[in-house]
Amino acid sequence: MSVAAGYSGPGGKMGLMFWIVARTLFRTAGEVMITCGVVILLYIVYLLWWTDVVAHRAAAGNVCELGRAWAKSESIVPAPGQPFATIQIPGIRNPETWPVLDGIKQPELMQGVGWYPTTQLPGRAGNFAVAAHRRTWGDMFRYLDEVKAGDKIVVREGNTVYTYRIVKDPVYMPATAVEVLAPIPGRSGLSRPGSYITLTTCDPVFNAYRRMAVFGTLESEHTTASVQVC
Repeated sequence: MSVAAGYSGPGGKMGLMFWIVARTLFRTAGEVMITCGVVILLYIVYLLWWTDVVAHRAAAGNVCELGRAWAKSESIVPAPGQPFATIQIPGIRNPETWPVLDGIKQPELMQGVGWYPTTQLPGRAGNFAVAAHRRTWGDMFRYLDEVKAGDKIVVREGNTVYTYRIVKDPVYMPATAVEVLAPIPGRSGLSRPGSYITLTTCDPVFNAYRRMAVFGTLESEHTTASVQVC
């Protein structure tokens, strides 16, 4: 017996119509849910994998650009959105050398570490403050929570290499704690003028309700003619 044959009379016809509509709705809802699941999956792949591919490619290009300029002893003055230095944290799980760009907006953070332009330049008296993403767009500060007091941070600007020594384990604070950008960074435990570095990122991973900061003091600087040209 067919489905239609099982519904005879006015009431049966209404029941058949109800069954057809319900089946159509359930089928449509199922297709929408599958489509949404696929879109969400693709977005997760984009966010966790493809953004890293794009950011690493851009960062490598910026480091190469700096290397070519430094090999010619060209002076690079910070300009909005442009790379002017490099930074490396040798003691963490991603010890790559990253470019430092002028600015902390998303276009800068999509291709390197951003420099707060209201703070000092590397090696100068005051606070050289930078920021980077913890997760996505390169994961450049993903393992920043692994640093310990005594670890070093290496910054290069032109043919000058600055080595900073971290003064304390990572510090956690509200996102509004702008005092960490002061010439003597707040919450660092430092109290005298000097040449400092502050690294900031979001915490926890995939959230931005608070910030993590790492503070260091300039330990040494030296000049070098060594340049890796891509």
